[in-house]
Amino acid sequence: MSVSVSIIVPCYNVAAYLDQCMESLAGQSMEDIEIICVNDGSSDRTAEILREWRDRDGRVRVIDRKNSGVSAARNSGMEAAAGKYIGFVDPDDVVERNMFRRLFDAAVEKDADVAVCGYHEFCDRGGMDMPESGWSPSAGFFPEEKAERFRRGTPWSRCAGTVWNKLIRRELLEENGLRFIPGLR
Repeated sequence: MSVSVSIIVPCYNVAAYLDQCMESLAGQSMEDIEIICVNDGSSDRTAEILREWRDRDGRVRVIDRKNSGVSAARNSGMEAAAGKYIGFVDPDDVVERNMFRRLFDAAVEKDADVAVCGYHEFCDRGGMDMPESGWSPSAGFFPEEKAERFRRGTPWSRCAGTVWNKLIRRELLEENGLRFIPGLR
């Protein structure tokens, strides 16, 4: 199966958040996606909720594995991914309806290896927006920047170290053997 975007969701005991996250992913304006949920040995209702979503939406795939941590779970999702681009979403995230469509369109238009978007952070208690913890990048395309140039002041240095606000060309990850370090939280 070939799709444009693979979205990887590492899941460990996240039943309380999972439906809201999956609702936002299933509601994406981009239909040409696969949603790979990696159940990392959850002991709550996470696995059951994931199976319900898989039965409801044919784009949802579930991988069950022994608990090995978020890095290993993301790596399992990357191994299973068929998309031209890979995105990551944490199970306590809610994404905007057009997030992956906009990232994918920008990446394709510019033939970019990575597309990045801003984000808002919210507090669990009361759903309070925390603008000081968010990030709103200025729009732009930087063809002169190379992956090895992460110096201060470059566009790369302004990209937060998170993976859940990026779309990355799968070929770039595979050609360079890029994976998450197992055990790293």
